[in-house]
Amino acid sequence: MNEPVRPRVVALLLVSMVAVGCHSSPAAPPPCSNPTSTSSVDLRDYAFAPTCIASTSGATLTLRNTGKVIHNFTLDGHDLQRQVAPGDSATVTLPSLPPGLYRVVCTLHESVGMVAALKISGG
Repeated sequence: MNEPVRPRVVALLLVSMVAVGCHSSPAAPPPCSNPTSTSSVDLRDYAFAPTCIASTSGATLTLRNTGKVIHNFTLDGHDLQRQVAPGDSATVTLPSLPPGLYRVVCTLHESVGMVAALKISGG
C-alpha cells in the first residue's frame, strides 16, 4: 500500500533542512587589528606573511611561494584562487570588493591553519 502523505512530507522537510544546513558560507576571517599595507604576500610552509594584509579593491598582489610545497591563495567566498609552486611567484588582481575584512586561505593547508585576513580600505 501507499505510504501516508504526512510521513513523506516530514521526511522531505528533514532532508531539506539538512541540505540547507550543509550549505557553507565563507568562514570569518582571523583577527586583523594592525594590517600591513603591502603589494606582496609570502606563502610559506605553512603560513601567509603578512597574516593581516591591507589593500584596496582591484589592487594587484604579488604572491611568492617561499616554502617547499605548493600553496594557493584563495579569497574565501569569491572566485579568486591562484596556485603557486615552490620558489615561484604569481600575481592576482583583487576583485571589486566593498571595504571590509575578508578571509584568505590556502585550501591545501587550511587544516594546519594557513589562513590570513585581507582588509580592504575605502579607496
